[in-house]
Amino acid sequence: MAKARSRAAARKIKDKWKAKKWYNVLAPPSFENATIAETLADDPSKLMNRVTEVSMQDLTNDFRKSHVKLYFKIHGVEDTNAHTHYIGHAFTSDYLRRMVRRRRSKIDGVFDVTTRDGAVIRV
Repeated sequence: MAKARSRAAARKIKDKWKAKKWYNVLAPPSFENATIAETLADDPSKLMNRVTEVSMQDLTNDFRKSHVKLYFKIHGVEDTNAHTHYIGHAFTSDYLRRMVRRRRSKIDGVFDVTTRDGAVIRV
């Protein structure tokens, strides 16, 4: 009797992968709406506020910018496209280590900057 119940429960398990769809993550218009990633979700509302990290090299095809990482947050989904906002950038740790020489110290400066479209970002 216990075996029959466990078999019945095993048959009722729904495959969650079949319900999921692929979504293209698009960069903002300032980056020409380039596709930066693809992600999987069963409901478009679950994509909201996800953060994607991509290197500048992948967006511009310029190898000299491979040390810059850009962060984008998904703010809207239409059809199978997820639209993003730029939320920040960072340098890779190996690049920063190379820039600071021996017997020298690194000085960090943090500034709030207003862009042309009125957004305030911290640099």
